[in-house]
Amino acid sequence: MTHLSPRQIVAELDRYGDYSMTNPTDHPAAPMPVDLGRVLAELVEEACAGAIDPRETWITDPQADMGLLGVCRNLPAERASQADGHPHTIAGHLNHIRFALDFGRGHILGHPSHGDWSTSWQPEQVSQEQWRQALQRLREAIDAMRAALSSVQEWDERRLKHAMTAVAHSAYHLGAVRARLARQDNR
Repeated sequence: MTHLSPRQIVAELDRYGDYSMTNPTDHPAAPMPVDLGRVLAELVEEACAGAIDPRETWITDPQADMGLLGVCRNLPAERASQADGHPHTIAGHLNHIRFALDFGRGHILGHPSHGDWSTSWQPEQVSQEQWRQALQRLREAIDAMRAALSSVQEWDERRLKHAMTAVAHSAYHLGAVRARLARQDNR
């Protein structure tokens, strides 16, 4: 199976002229093969860490470090530990996403776990060292999920749902954290 880069796909589409898809029957080209695992892995990376190529974003703003890790990287632990009237702190959001990525990865690899989602937000209050470790553990969970997604040879419905949930869930929490930081900054 041949895998094409986004640039190669655009070049192939350009061969057929306008590909705005106003009328898909105007473009009789056969569907191009897509490495679904790679695509999903890149979307997880973008939501959780930032776009691989800031010129091509699907979830985040087109700048470097706009994913969850990038947004939180320079955040002091004290600020990450503030609830500010919300049910969970930013540190809690990070821990929850790490838990969710690990949970989904297990299911994608065929090793389902059930985990205790009620504790997935812990710890919510962190020291600077605990915050540094939380960021590192999230990076490790992102890398492990990307490797799992890239390793799938045959996608079934359950695996695909877990993978798509990882993208959507991570993007949701990125939005929640960014909104929280924007509100704090506007005080």
